[in-house]
Amino acid sequence: MSRKIFISLCCLFVMRTAIAATCVSDTYTVKYDCGIGEKISLPADATVRYNTAFTPKMLSKSNCVEPDGYAINGIEIWVNDEYKGTHATSTVSFTYLYTSDITIRPHYVNSVPDNLYSLRAINGIGHWWNAGQQLWNVIFPYGVVSGTAACNEVVPGNTQDGWDTGWTEYGDMENTGGKYCWCKMTSPQPAKTAWVYWGMRSVSDCTKNCASHCANDVRYGQYYRGAMFRLLRDDI
Repeated sequence: MSRKIFISLCCLFVMRTAIAATCVSDTYTVKYDCGIGEKISLPADATVRYNTAFTPKMLSKSNCVEPDGYAINGIEIWVNDEYKGTHATSTVSFTYLYTSDITIRPHYVNSVPDNLYSLRAINGIGHWWNAGQQLWNVIFPYGVVSGTAACNEVVPGNTQDGWDTGWTEYGDMENTGGKYCWCKMTSPQPAKTAWVYWGMRSVSDCTKNCASHCANDVRYGQYYRGAMFRLLRDDI
């Protein structure tokens, strides 16, 4: 009799454990904050279910104080303090495919200073890239720098270790497919920037990751930013 009870209890425990394992929550919280701006009044947190449509609230200067020199132009999505890109400049729904909570912040735009070279020591605070379109952007405290990436067979003029990354080429360059990854700023001043060499990988790796490498090095690499911003100096 006692053995039957023991077996029954074991079965019940296994069943309850299995049920608990299949009942993991697939709902997440959407929060709003003002980023670098001061809070006035923000929308309430929202609960959203994974793989369902969600319509975020747009943020404006009635929600957040715009810092001097900045204006709110759309919203940004952040996951665990990692920038996931500007989502929209008008109310639109999207399918929620994040497996975590998200934070929505205003997208601030401003007039980036002409002398970017003098700001080369300042790291970015967020970045985004699109491998399919070979596009990237980096958010700095002073504004947003955007650019493009190219994979091709253009070899940098100096291929010695320590000298190749950061090598600059001026003029046109196309994304023809290849193992050499190049990055170029397209905004705010595309006329005053060069193609800056990032490095060599396989053709497939370059296609998948070149834009990511560009964004990461422009965000974190002072030397790399210096090469990209070299023509944006007061003395030329």
